[in-house]
Amino acid sequence: MGIQQRPLRLWVVSNNYPTTHRPHIGTFVEGLVAEWVRMGAQVAVVAPHPYWSPQTRQWVFGYPDSDTAEEPRVLRPGYPSLSNLRLGPVSTRRMGLHPFTWVVRRATRRIGFEPDAVYGHFLLPSGYAALELGRALGVPAVVALGESHFSDYEREVGFEFCRRTVRRFQGIVSVSRRNRDYAVEVYGVPEERILVAPNAVDPGRFCAGDRAALRRGLGLAEDRSLVVFVGHFEERKGPLRVVDALGDLPDTDLAFVGEGPQDPRGSSIVFSGPVPHTEVSRWLGAADLFVLPTLDEGSPNAILEAMACGVPVVSSDIPSLREIADDDCALLVDPRDRDALRNAVVSLLRDADRRSAMGRAALARSAGHTLEDRARRILEWLTELSAR
Repeated sequence: MGIQQRPLRLWVVSNNYPTTHRPHIGTFVEGLVAEWVRMGAQVAVVAPHPYWSPQTRQWVFGYPDSDTAEEPRVLRPGYPSLSNLRLGPVSTRRMGLHPFTWVVRRATRRIGFEPDAVYGHFLLPSGYAALELGRALGVPAVVALGESHFSDYEREVGFEFCRRTVRRFQGIVSVSRRNRDYAVEVYGVPEERILVAPNAVDPGRFCAGDRAALRRGLGLAEDRSLVVFVGHFEERKGPLRVVDALGDLPDTDLAFVGEGPQDPRGSSIVFSGPVPHTEVSRWLGAADLFVLPTLDEGSPNAILEAMACGVPVVSSDIPSLREIADDDCALLVDPRDRDALRNAVVSLLRDADRRSAMGRAALARSAGHTLEDRARRILEWLTELSAR
């Protein structure tokens, strides 16, 4: 099916979107929106930011709006975040939904067109705000369930609140079969409301390159193995588990691309910190291996990006990863098992032929996860939904 004659008009709500202070966050949402615009959709993005950023430990009272004639227009209202705390029976996350939704609704007055649908990325708070907008405007509200799990939400705002909220959406984009099954079996959502569309990668930005040249450009040794981690520096993603398992490997350097509360350190670490999303592919292309001992995932973009760069993967044996990677291109282990993680990495570093074969398989598999294909599927589905 093609896109309807009049372009689809879409409002997107996302609290996870690139900013001047944090240009590397939410790039997967930004990329999806850019593809929709390229395909002819009319899109506006409302991307609220908290006045206090716990990541950068800065007060940010305002970002300039994107006032260019080019789409999408991005509105960045500030709001008073109440964090995610539990004060006896009261959840500040649930209380914080109201100021977030209020600033979203206020910002939409400046968009300049009415939507055919409202799309919220992640259930809380963006999905909730999209739901309230859709109800007020009488158009379908859609949520993208890209969460790695829903237990935090259920603990903080209550299971019944989560169940009722998810069931109110006219459509759900699920990044994995696991999330779809949870929505159907636990929350009671009719399966026909759900589109399963795993995350995807832009092959124009992430592709195999000259490893030696990339290392020279990054100032890295060409005669040592390089293992790269990309992700948030937190317990769930596991950068410190990487340091513990691999920090003393001989002739091996480690690079950590990201930021967060944890601080990976060690004599073998040649880089640790955030980089612009446009630079991530250079680090991946320079790597012998990509490693991510994550405890839980929805659909990890970093793994798809590593595969698109032709890099073998060592990661976690969990359902969502088994959906996108197999034994031909990845070794999946228990992320809490230090020895299993170390043995998997060592076995591949010692076997160049196997690494090459896995890299080729990763490239081939990533070809089935392109951003263009994913964006088109979702856009056509949204068009059908709004027409109904």
